[in-house]
Amino acid sequence: MAADGMQGQRIARTENPDVIIIDYQMPGGNGLLIAERIKQSAATSHIPILMLTGTQIEDLDARATRAGIERVLNKVNLSESHLVRVVESAINGALEPVRNVDALFSSFRQ
Repeated sequence: MAADGMQGQRIARTENPDVIIIDYQMPGGNGLLIAERIKQSAATSHIPILMLTGTQIEDLDARATRAGIERVLNKVNLSESHLVRVVESAINGALEPVRNVDALFSSFRQ
């Protein structure tokens, strides 16, 4: 765990995690900026990134894709079992990016 985005970047470089879960709003920069930095580094560009957010943000899916984020998850409606499935899929390289934020947010009512 990291207290802010800068610490998260350092941890990603030194510990080489299987997956990174990042919040959209966080101390030390928003999740999009931190994800871009992680993806720009040769040492960490291979690590899948999942982003959590508590609000629906216009155009977030496109912005997240450009930042290298594999999936945006609505933490308000996110169940533990769904998070586990998404993390496992990301680690296994089997995660299909979601392109439609409206569909994404409605899919968490499962």
